[in-house]
Amino acid sequence: MDLFEIGARVRARREEMGLTQFDLAERSGVSRVRISHLESGRAYNMSFGKVTALLDACGMSLRVADTREARPVFEEIRRENEDDVPGLG
Repeated sequence: MDLFEIGARVRARREEMGLTQFDLAERSGVSRVRISHLESGRAYNMSFGKVTALLDACGMSLRVADTREARPVFEEIRRENEDDVPGLG
C-alpha cells in the first residue's frame, strides 16, 4: 500500500464519518492542507507520524506483514475460485 491508496482510504473513511477535512485536522493534529494533499495524491513525503495520527483519528491502523506470507499464491487463488469459474476445477 502506498500514500495514494492510504489517502483514498482516509478520504472515504472521513466522508463515511461525516467529517470535513477541518474536523479531521482538529482530531488528528495534522493540518487541513496536509490532509488535502494526502487525499488528492499530492503528499509525496508525509511523515509516518502524521499518517498514523490521521489513521488513528479515523479509527484505522496500518498492519505490517511479511508479504511472502500475506499474498496468496496462484494455487490458493485457483482453489478459492475453482467452484466459481467453469473450467478451473
